[in-house]
Amino acid sequence: MADNNKSGGMIWGAILILIGVIFLFQNFDILDIGDIISTFWPLVLVVIGLKILYDRKSKDEDDFEIVKDTPKGQAIKSETEDNVSSDSISRNNVFGDMKINVNSKKFSGGSVSNVFGDLRIDLSKATVIDNNCKLYVNGVFGSVYIKLPDGVQSKIKANSVAGELNIKDEQHDGLFGNIKKEDPGYAETVKRIFISSSIIFGSITIN
Repeated sequence: MADNNKSGGMIWGAILILIGVIFLFQNFDILDIGDIISTFWPLVLVVIGLKILYDRKSKDEDDFEIVKDTPKGQAIKSETEDNVSSDSISRNNVFGDMKINVNSKKFSGGSVSNVFGDLRIDLSKATVIDNNCKLYVNGVFGSVYIKLPDGVQSKIKANSVAGELNIKDEQHDGLFGNIKKEDPGYAETVKRIFISSSIIFGSITIN
């Protein structure tokens, strides 16, 4: 049983590493995660299905399993909250909820990723003066909520494998969601923000 748990951990570890690499490449504008999701999202279902079959087979081969209560086996819920006053943000979190309040007077964007947990980003008190402000937000198994700054034109691109998208007045629920929204005056104004957000199994709300 220990070998089976180790193998399962290696599988999920490899998946998390792959997701992290994809998010990293997107941050450097090497690839577009929306295109990857639209093309390869069925592979996620294949991997999950294979994992379920593997776990079922391992369970059938065992007569019984002994569970020991140890401190290492206790689940610990992690919650973090940051107040950001710097010009850019860069946050990555695994297992737990994360809340980020941005108070920057010269916000230029950044990247935030959260795996297995909810993510909330409040930009309502942020000041955007750069027309090159770009924010990349990605999540896996959880929800993403972004509150836009006041008086700033926005261009939003949101993608989901399975879940719900709520982007201003437009919604999508189900598999393979893709919403693009651009304010009418986005191209002409200086105070503007571009947001690219992707979720694998969960929801995205931006308003």
